[in-house]
Amino acid sequence: MPLILILNSTPVSFGVIGIPTVAGVGYTLDIPSVNAALSTAGIDYWHWINHMVTTSVASIHGLIGIFVPVLAVTFVVKWSGGKLRDIIEAVPSALLGGL
Repeated sequence: MPLILILNSTPVSFGVIGIPTVAGVGYTLDIPSVNAALSTAGIDYWHWINHMVTTSVASIHGLIGIFVPVLAVTFVVKWSGGKLRDIIEAVPSALLGGL
């Protein structure tokens, strides 16, 4: 069970076609004070959500998501009584799987 939760941690922010990002962040922060602060800086609110926030989230998930399979392989090898050498042998395949 913990392995499933580890492997399912990367796509959480985008969910189904970005609904958590748009509904959770987009509509929650769509208040006059946030709009005023962004418009003072010359930034459109929905441009900020759709491009700046989602790009940051995608970059973070992209970097972390590459290493999630390595973490999963480490757990599987340790739980099955394997050695460090087994983990090292599986790292290239796990990194490729993370891409």
